[in-house]
Amino acid sequence: MISLDDITYDNIYIGAEVRDLTTLPPILGFIVEIEEYGWADDFKGNCVAFSYFITVKNCDGNYYEFDMAETTTLKLVVRTKK
Repeated sequence: MISLDDITYDNIYIGAEVRDLTTLPPILGFIVEIEEYGWADDFKGNCVAFSYFITVKNCDGNYYEFDMAETTTLKLVVRTKK
């Protein structure tokens, strides 16, 4: 069984399968790079990333970059056994 989950900062990883069928061309690919940006200090004095750029290798062979702060239609493919 396949479900399409919203992408969050906690569930993305290199190699994750992602889809977005609302775009042209449709995105059916895998995350190949995650880059943090927008560093800020939290209350404990640690640096944390504000957001991420995700690079996806699509099934058409092209690479596409998405900003997680702006992307809402890109979904993570989660496969579960029945």
